[in-house]
Order: sequence, then C-alpha cells, then structure tokens
Amino acid sequence: MPSEHATIREINDQPAALEAVVESLDRVKPRLHELLSGETTFCLTGCGTSYYLSLSGSAVLNEVASSIAIPGSEALVSPHQLPEVVDVILPVSRSGESTETVRATEALQEQYPDATVLGLTCTEGSTIHDLADIPILSPEGDEESVVMTKSFSSMLATFEYIARVIETDGSSVTDGFASLPSDSERVISKTDPVTRDLAGQKFEKSVFLGSGETFGIASEAMLKAEEMTLSWTKAYHTLEFRHGPQSIADEDTLVTVFLPDRQLDLQADLLADVDDLGATSLAVGTAETLKAVGSDYAIELPERDIGSLPLYAPPFQLLSYYRAVEAGLNPDEPQNLTQVVEL
Repeated sequence: MPSEHATIREINDQPAALEAVVESLDRVKPRLHELLSGETTFCLTGCGTSYYLSLSGSAVLNEVASSIAIPGSEALVSPHQLPEVVDVILPVSRSGESTETVRATEALQEQYPDATVLGLTCTEGSTIHDLADIPILSPEGDEESVVMTKSFSSMLATFEYIARVIETDGSSVTDGFASLPSDSERVISKTDPVTRDLAGQKFEKSVFLGSGETFGIASEAMLKAEEMTLSWTKAYHTLEFRHGPQSIADEDTLVTVFLPDRQLDLQADLLADVDDLGATSLAVGTAETLKAVGSDYAIELPERDIGSLPLYAPPFQLLSYYRAVEAGLNPDEPQNLTQVVEL
C-alpha cells in the first residue's frame, strides 16, 4: 500500500520541515544580517537535487545581490567559470557528506580564502556543517527515502529567507514565513487528487518547464520523475520548448509549466502551442497566474509575498510518487541510486 512508502510520508511531512527550518534560520538571523548586504557575491554549489536547489536559490539571490550556481563537479573541473570575487560560499547537501560537494567546498575555500562559508544541510555534525563558518540546518529535512522531497522544499525556503534578510533589516522575516507550513499543507491536500488522476493516465513522456527561479524547480521535477518512475523526461526553460523539444510532443506527453508571476502573455501563448500539439498540459501557479493562461489541468498555489517557492514542490513530487506506484515501482529505492554519493 502507498502508506508503507517513506516517500509519501516525507512528502506529507513538508509543513513540519518548513516550520523547523524557519526556526533554525531565526537563530542565525543576526549573524546573517551582519554579514550580508546587496553587495554580497554568492557562489552556490551542490550535486543532483542540491544543484537544482542552487539554481533556484541563485535566481532568488540575484534579485537582491549577486550569485552564481555551479555543480560541485564543475567547481572542481572547470573553476575558470567562477567569478573573480566571491564573498559567500554556500554548499548545499542533504547529508553534508556528498564527496564532490565537500571537495568543491574545500577547493572554493582555497580559491577564495576571505569568503565566509554558509553550509546548508539537513545533518548536524556532517562535514559540510562543520566546514561552515555559519552552518544552516534543516533539522527536520532528513529522509529515509533515497529521493529528496521535504529536504528539497525546506532547504529551498532558506534562499528566500536569506534574500529577505538582505533586502530588509531582518525584523519582518519571521512573520513573513509564519503561514508557510499551513500553506504547504493546503497545497499537498489540493494536489493529491489531481496528481492521482494524472498518474493513472500513464503518459509515455513528461516535460517540465520553468523560467528564472522556477527553472531549477522544473529541473528537480525532471529528476524526481527519472528517479521514481524510471521514465523518459526532460526539463527546459519555458520558451525554449519551441526550439526543438516540441518535436517529441504528442498525445502521450504531459507538459508541466511552473508559472512565474510575470510575462504571462508569453506563458499563455506557449501553453496554447502545447494544446495544438495534442499534448496534455498541467499549469502550477497562483490564482492570478492561472487566470492568465489556459491548461488542461491546474494546481493553484496560495498567494505569498515571500516563501512561495517551496509550494511548487508537492505537485511534482506527488505526481512522480503516484506514477511510480501505478507502475509497480518502489519510489523509496530507485534502481542504481544511493542516498549519499561518496567516492
């Protein structure tokens, strides 16, 4: 039965994980406020899901400061891609022990000896936690399952929190996140029947589209589908879909679009093209953004001033989970994967 899977329990545990990470951030908020400003240059790094976290996080931080995201392996192999100056090194790792992330952090420390390390992890006492000058912990984010679900959403909230600390004096940050756990619970409840329905349709191909801060989310949605369902799936920047990817779209394709709150006319045109191709569309966004576009299925997210990105996670996590169950797969233990990649 689905209730036996750790994955579904951990998806449903996201509200508690979000509440816990905000409490953890509140404890280091004075140090963050003292350290960070609009002049800060960040370098985010991680592997797999943690890299996709970094992509979304970097997009958020670029609204108030300067940021680059790079896979841990690329920080080791191609350091010439990095900026001349980095003030804050921010490695991301659920376990805090991913070998490439640890090595990348050490290499970045050597390259930028004056930089401060903010280590984002779900594991206190891990290598990344101990390497950090200011460790940031998601204390309820760790999981039994191989796939990352509540760890992803809870660590994702961190970047919006940090951005708000930079943007303000930090005094209103805690209040701004107070309703996030209850909003997450609402999204999970509303999403469940939609994703069960879609999972029963057994699409052969799935495509996830996002722009700006939602591109990292689309990439993570692709990874969750690959891991849990062992199926063909891709992620693209939304409007790049026309530039080649639409060649594979047909009636056996599900196209999911994570809507930003801007350029909705362009999003609506793209979704109209998806419909013309015969593919099924799923739009994820707020009531205002959903009104501006047309789609076969929609999942409405609550309107929030801050802390909105973690709410995009339950729709694609539940979709992949129910597709795996429909296919008779165990979503807790994807083939060829382990929870921590240690070399």
